[in-house]
Amino acid sequence: MGLNMDSNLLLKVVRISLKLVVARVLTILALSMTFALACWTMWGPTYERIAALLIFAITVFLPSLIKETKHDDDDESSEQAGGTKA
Repeated sequence: MGLNMDSNLLLKVVRISLKLVVARVLTILALSMTFALACWTMWGPTYERIAALLIFAITVFLPSLIKETKHDDDDESSEQAGGTKA
């Protein structure tokens, strides 16, 4: 019985750490792709390239920004409800 509980705890820890690593890798990938597109835009600036850069940057970073602000709001609401932050 103790071994089963330990394995469940290990699975939970691995699952949480994988979510964290994947989120960070995706953020770094998005940053590098935006940087490369910005360099391409500055190499030969045209309105089409600037528009492509703006659309790409907004569509890549807006969902992560919404997710972070939603997560922050959830933390604040749990603190107001008397929950403790681990």
